[in-house]
Amino acid sequence: GNRIYMSAKYGIGIPELLRMMEQILFSEYQEARFLIPYENGNVVHYFNSRAMVHSQEYQEQGVCLTVSCREGDREKYKQYLT
Repeated sequence: GNRIYMSAKYGIGIPELLRMMEQILFSEYQEARFLIPYENGNVVHYFNSRAMVHSQEYQEQGVCLTVSCREGDREKYKQYLT
């Protein structure tokens, strides 16, 4: 189940609580890799503000992002998927 036993006094259960919160909050997120042309910097900004960016590399063709994002965002920007 979704139960965590905690003790603020002894610091028990905090890591488990954080892990569970992350799993619930990001359960619908998928990892994806995008190559976004420099002229579409607004898309890079979008992912930086609405996704978990794992890496951001500047390449000759554009910005390569590895992110965990929602399926809707992945679909919306599928033309940039690598």
